[in-house]
Amino acid sequence: MKIKLKDLLFPVWWYTFAILIFVLLVKFGFISTESIGISVSSLEVVLIIYALALSLVQVARQSQRLKKLSAIATELGNGQLKMRSKDLEFDSIGNLAHAINKMADQIEHSIDDLRDAGDNLEKQNDELHGVLKAEAHFGAFLETIATVEIDGLVKTSLRAFREVSGASSTWLVYFDPETSNRICFKSCSSGYRTMPDIPFEENMYDVSNGRRWSYLSFGTDSEDKKALLIPVRFDSKPLGVIVLEVSSELDAREKRRLGNYTEAFSNALSNCISYQTAHRQSIRLENINKELLLADQNRSNFVARMSHELRTPLNSIIGFSKIMEKNKPGNLSDMDLDRLEKIHRNGNHLLQMINNILDLSKVEAGEMQVQSDMVDLDELVGDVIDMLQPQAESKNVYLLKEFQEGGITTCSDGLKLRQVLVNLIGNAIKFTEIGGVKVVCKVSDADPQFLKLDVVDTGIGINEEEHEKIFKAFSQSDHPSAREYGGTGLGLTISRSIVHLLGGSLELNSAPNMGSVFSIKLPLCLKTSATEINSLLVKK
Repeated sequence: MKIKLKDLLFPVWWYTFAILIFVLLVKFGFISTESIGISVSSLEVVLIIYALALSLVQVARQSQRLKKLSAIATELGNGQLKMRSKDLEFDSIGNLAHAINKMADQIEHSIDDLRDAGDNLEKQNDELHGVLKAEAHFGAFLETIATVEIDGLVKTSLRAFREVSGASSTWLVYFDPETSNRICFKSCSSGYRTMPDIPFEENMYDVSNGRRWSYLSFGTDSEDKKALLIPVRFDSKPLGVIVLEVSSELDAREKRRLGNYTEAFSNALSNCISYQTAHRQSIRLENINKELLLADQNRSNFVARMSHELRTPLNSIIGFSKIMEKNKPGNLSDMDLDRLEKIHRNGNHLLQMINNILDLSKVEAGEMQVQSDMVDLDELVGDVIDMLQPQAESKNVYLLKEFQEGGITTCSDGLKLRQVLVNLIGNAIKFTEIGGVKVVCKVSDADPQFLKLDVVDTGIGINEEEHEKIFKAFSQSDHPSAREYGGTGLGLTISRSIVHLLGGSLELNSAPNMGSVFSIKLPLCLKTSATEINSLLVKK
């Protein structure tokens, strides 16, 4: 039978205690050494040997305890976290064993906490993966609904609603805002199609006017089904109702996800409706515009034809009145001659009005043509001044020209430019009572490729607010004196249009009672070739 060292420890302490009592009895004389046949020195030797033996036993015992603690620590280091020390005596080694056990408990608890945290992290990772996957699907859904076709949008959206909610079938009851008709669409596993109506008795228009989602029970007694009714609205305007045939009510998370899809669908549906409405309006406006263009063309043709038809008899009236004014037979009285003079004057005025209307209709129709040719401005302006000089002399105002240098020529249409100058200079004389009119011609210092023709007068002037108004057809200045002079209000409109056709511009600088300056800016060509002349000519 094997005896362990710990089994001998209890008797050893008793042996030690007994020897200590015996030594005390000998020391105090209760027991004589002679009576036991041993000397004091021998007893001391025996005690020393016993103490050494006892020390060796203690050392061996402590070493054995430390080996066990070391083995337990090694097992703990190898992952055997269930290992614990049972040597819990009240000494330093026992305290060490307590500390190791406590450390093992803490490590085990920490590992359990880490394992729980890892499980939670894995669960959260799975949830995050699901959220990212759902967001990816939602992003793909947003891309697919970026369309302007309502049918394609509804088909894609109903399929997405069915996938998100797990519904067996999805419906859309759509209210056309233009026709107020109700259109039904259905999407299920068998496909997508338009339906004449839905198999629900609920008033869908009332549902669309509401804001809350609601469930509707339907089906037979043996098979109870539920339908989730979702109003589709945009800016408080009802667009329709989405109906989902589901087996059970959706949880809060599914509702939130479905709500995002519904909101995106509402925005996309509203965009489709706006686009379709704008497209239909665009088609209607295009048709109206074509009709207006045709009407305008017919009007221009009518004006041109009527102007031509009116000019023929009017020229006869003017011609015959001029002949009759000569009174060769001598049988007309002064009153008759005065009446003939008025007929002739008013006939010319009416002819001028007809010519202006005809020119305006050509400009609006884009039919006015210009001919490029070299024009001597000194000669052209001189001819116009000579023609209008009697009109200026009749009002006792001067009419002259002022050129920066001689020999200025330009590539332009001489007849059209003459018409503009006659109109501008004639207007200047008509609205000038004191002073006069002069025509200034100079090459622009800022841009030597252009010249300026300024018709300067000392007349009544024009308010700055009316500078653009007088260039509009049939418009005149609000100045009281301007109305006294009459006119059709077409001269300046035609003049600016002609100048634009010649590649230039016509501007006004004027103030009340300070006179007016009408500035014509035209391309200039001095001793240029035919190619350069053509390049300077700008046609509409």
